[in-house]
Amino acid sequence: MELTGNINVNFTYLDDFEANPDHQTKATAWFTDGTEVIFAAAGGAGTSVMNAANALTDKFVIGVDVDQSGKSDTVITSAKKELKNAVYQNLTAIYDEDSSVFKAGETTILDATNDGIGLPSDFSRFNTFTSADYDAIFAALKANTDSIRTNISSNISAKGEDETQKDATQRDIDALGLVKVSVELS
Repeated sequence: MELTGNINVNFTYLDDFEANPDHQTKATAWFTDGTEVIFAAAGGAGTSVMNAANALTDKFVIGVDVDQSGKSDTVITSAKKELKNAVYQNLTAIYDEDSSVFKAGETTILDATNDGIGLPSDFSRFNTFTSADYDAIFAALKANTDSIRTNISSNISAKGEDETQKDATQRDIDALGLVKVSVELS
């Protein structure tokens, strides 16, 4: 799958994880200014973004942590933490006394390489993106095909609304391994 064209990515730091009228107002402003999809990686604050999308036409949300499609018809997918896999992997490691997998007192990063993240299996809210497309992209990410995973994490940039927010946003991006993506569509 080859993509060319431009995708503009904006982000902001909300400073909390609660549903809040201010978050809904910001999301509404972004949607009104042309944003089509907002990935609300901020726990309960995502409800505010869903409310903004619900009030408009053809505006969508990517949920976070778990499949949030049941919360709003505007949720096209969710970036899931594969908690079941994490629990299973760690309990198996403890049971098998495999200290190479789980090390007490140390942080374990769960990502594409160890099935720590994923999307829900329902792709019905996408117009053209299929399960096969997802599987191919996820496999390439997991295998680091053409250095896709390492290139993404090395191309992080921040666009904050002020320098304080930009610094806080960049710290969060660095800490969470988040990325700003530009894609060329043909």
